[in-house]
Amino acid sequence: MQSDRLQNPKSRSELARRLIQNYVRPHAAKVVIAVSFMIGAAAAKAGAAYSLGPVMKQIFESKDPDMLFIFPAVVLVLILILAGATYVHNILMNFVGQRMSADIQIGLYRSLAHSDLARVNNTHSGSFISSLLYDANLMQDAVTQGITGIAKHFLSLAFLIGVMYFRDWKLAIIATAVFPLAALFTRRLGKLM
Repeated sequence: MQSDRLQNPKSRSELARRLIQNYVRPHAAKVVIAVSFMIGAAAAKAGAAYSLGPVMKQIFESKDPDMLFIFPAVVLVLILILAGATYVHNILMNFVGQRMSADIQIGLYRSLAHSDLARVNNTHSGSFISSLLYDANLMQDAVTQGITGIAKHFLSLAFLIGVMYFRDWKLAIIATAVFPLAALFTRRLGKLM
């Protein structure tokens, strides 16, 4: 019965809204700070990609030997910014995920403590342990791994596409048109094999 309710898209969206309302919203400030650090990490990655072109021109075309010392310093600074921002957003999102897991476990325990004694006697204890430990940790992993990964990679992709269009917009338009076609061809080829 419950699995039938979860198949309904409306009930899934209601469940997601309730989970966000009850478990994510109390940590909204930390999530916003983590997202700002994700943006910083994506910008540092795009900055490294952007700086590569002019530096290579200076080194190989203009034969500027000073760029051999400046470029590694710039790359080092960008990598340190990327590493620091990644570290901070990972720490914050892991904290939020662990707090959510703890809040879910407390709510489950409270519900179990106040539930009907006949229901408790009729349900196997492994089911309760699974709900208290495994299911709550699945939520933690969904926040720390799933949502964070999607957001981080989307931001990196957006910044790198921006660099691509800023560098050479004509080539970027061609690439934007060709990549989906190549992906479609690769997918069809994969199905044939």
